[in-house]
Amino acid sequence: MQSIETGIFNLTIINSLQMPQSTTEHLLSSVYDINKKYDEINKITGERFNIFQILKVATREARTHSAFLAELLHPSGTHGYRDTFLRIFLSQQQKKHTKFDRFIVLLKTFESENARTTPEKHIGFISDDGSEGGRMDILIRDRSNRTIIIENKIYAVDQTMQLVRYNKAYPSAPIFYLSLYGLPPSPDSSGQLQEEADYVCISYKEDILDWLSACVEETVSHPLLHQTIIQYIHLIKYLTNQSTNVHMEQEIAILMASSKENIISAYTVRNSIEKMESMLTERLLEQLKEFAISLGLLCEFPDDFGKVSEERELNFYVTDQKEIMICLGFDKWRSSFFIGIFAENGIDPTIKSKITSSLIITTIGSTMCIGGKYSNWYYLHYYEDRKLRAWDTHEIWCEILDGSLAQDLCRQLAFIIQELKNIGVISNK
Repeated sequence: MQSIETGIFNLTIINSLQMPQSTTEHLLSSVYDINKKYDEINKITGERFNIFQILKVATREARTHSAFLAELLHPSGTHGYRDTFLRIFLSQQQKKHTKFDRFIVLLKTFESENARTTPEKHIGFISDDGSEGGRMDILIRDRSNRTIIIENKIYAVDQTMQLVRYNKAYPSAPIFYLSLYGLPPSPDSSGQLQEEADYVCISYKEDILDWLSACVEETVSHPLLHQTIIQYIHLIKYLTNQSTNVHMEQEIAILMASSKENIISAYTVRNSIEKMESMLTERLLEQLKEFAISLGLLCEFPDDFGKVSEERELNFYVTDQKEIMICLGFDKWRSSFFIGIFAENGIDPTIKSKITSSLIITTIGSTMCIGGKYSNWYYLHYYEDRKLRAWDTHEIWCEILDGSLAQDLCRQLAFIIQELKNIGVISNK
């Protein structure tokens, strides 16, 4: 029989769960209304207009981001501001990385006024063992041959021994490893190189935005350049899931801080985001499992597929012996999302030839990866579509909720399976 104390305790828990619920729902509804209001304002004022997104080059690393950054950093660039932007960048990084002695010395002595910036710097063809060659995203060199390397990552995967190769080509050059959120390179890329000794991690979310904001202040008298940089800032905020509307953020902050109930609700929501994502991930997995069962495929899904700190794959076996599988998965920290065909027991050259000349390549696309952990892949494609790479935004979770993401993935899986049948890699039974 339940004790009085236990009954009171349970009633207290029930009340504590029920009381904030209506407040939390009201807060969520109010935030949604604020967001919708500013979305309408953005439509009217043209704030949603972004030339990079319109031209569908928002995630192009080489042709958009490296090219744009390199042009601003080039003292002889078309911007006409000589080394102003480069000096600001070097100064900001000098203040940030105070423990990197060799790095600080180079930044202090770097002759920015006569430096030359080269995007896509070719340093030779990649050797068979992957230890030499490649193409650096941005290389900056001054008259005294002091050199700075920027390795730019929006969504691209690290190449095997990539930073090792760049360090070998320019041993005294510090490497800025630039990514959306400042995540470190994979061990497969960095090898024995040490952070804050051979390379530093910087982010678009903070470092590049801080630098661009300073550049904007310098360019008020040049409207075209000024507005172009602002457009690029909006793009970076979009890619790093930040609001471009300060007024909206302020209004939401005021709402959340307006009462104890709203503060409690705000923290309740924040602490529940991970659980929400876990629940929706389970929904996606169930939908993909149902698809596999409908085709009679064996599949293996890890129990901790939602764990973001590790690479995770969903495996669909397309042969009875399990020697060939189609994989869907994430790289570490969900930095990218991929689909591929994996050979469990090593590559068969005949099958490789059939797949590389199939409609899979032309219809879905391909990603060239060399050696290392990619040696057993017949086919590998890293999605460029932000929808499948930005797992820190609401768009992807809404598509999981309504089932549209599962439909898209199942459609691609079905196409690959049918094409493997068409080219004779798997049987038609």
